[in-house]
Amino acid sequence: MKQGEHGQTRQRLRVLAGIVVSILLLWFVLQKVDLRETVRTFMSADYPYLILAGFSSVCGFILTAMRWRYVLLPLQAIAPGLLFSTVMAGFFSNYVLPAKVGELVRVILLVRHTKISGSAILATIVLERAMDVLILTVALLGVLLVLPLPAWMGYVGQVAGLALGGVFVVLAILLYRPQRAIAIATRLLRPISTRLADGIAATLEAFVRGLEVLRQGNNLGGAMFFSLLSWAASAGTHYLIGLALGVRTNWAAYVLLVALFNLIAIIPSMPGRIGTWELVSVAALGLFGVDGGTAVAFPTLLRVAHLLPLALGYFYFSREGLRLLDVLGGRKGAFSSPREELGFKR
Repeated sequence: MKQGEHGQTRQRLRVLAGIVVSILLLWFVLQKVDLRETVRTFMSADYPYLILAGFSSVCGFILTAMRWRYVLLPLQAIAPGLLFSTVMAGFFSNYVLPAKVGELVRVILLVRHTKISGSAILATIVLERAMDVLILTVALLGVLLVLPLPAWMGYVGQVAGLALGGVFVVLAILLYRPQRAIAIATRLLRPISTRLADGIAATLEAFVRGLEVLRQGNNLGGAMFFSLLSWAASAGTHYLIGLALGVRTNWAAYVLLVALFNLIAIIPSMPGRIGTWELVSVAALGLFGVDGGTAVAFPTLLRVAHLLPLALGYFYFSREGLRLLDVLGGRKGAFSSPREELGFKR
């Protein structure tokens, strides 16, 4: 079986796993709620708040683009408009496709329009994700200190904290001992393939350049500042969804939802996080006295609010000549030359 066929088989298995997980979780949640109550919740919702939630969500992506600009500044100053369109196209891809394909889309689109290597861009995205997990983990642990929450939520925070620690250890080694890390990787891979070892070494060197912002206090501070603003905008979006549903609860409920909705993204699911969001919403909002029908309706209205950023994302995605089925299947026609466009050889 060829490498491309292996990739397509893995992709199909991921899609199948996501469908199975979503169906099982959704079935589990719906067994515990009154569907008639959920219907009444939808009918009584204050839908104008969804428009505000949609704009709040877009504002969050603008702030994310500004954060990425600070992370990329040591490599190249990039126009905020280009970064925003790339972020939106990546969000659209992540939302409707499995396996975080949107991160690959972001790398490819930025390589097309800049002189930065794909490996360096990938490093900045990894660094962004580390910042996100850091902020979300601190937020989750902060809520755990304020409110008595179930043990499983504490476990989520602990797992996220351990994963974050591991990521920062690897990033620190690559940043402060890059030659040693590259030498070890080359030594391990050279018996397998000299060409592979040389390619990995070149990729790691470019990847290390993408971490340069960690050496620059001002740019790193700017990136963290916009990270906080971005997640505050996300919490505001969730708050507006709560207003649409008539939920009047503690601020910690929305912080908890934002943290859990994003930290469980590693669990395979159908597009739109169907099933996983419903499970988290019922579990988290239930702690604040929100009934099951309202809690189940919450992620559905959140998806409705996401229609505006999704429409923008699809516009920028299609403007680049990308097609969903080609990206999903890893077909040759998806990108003119995937390896060349990723810039791993630059």
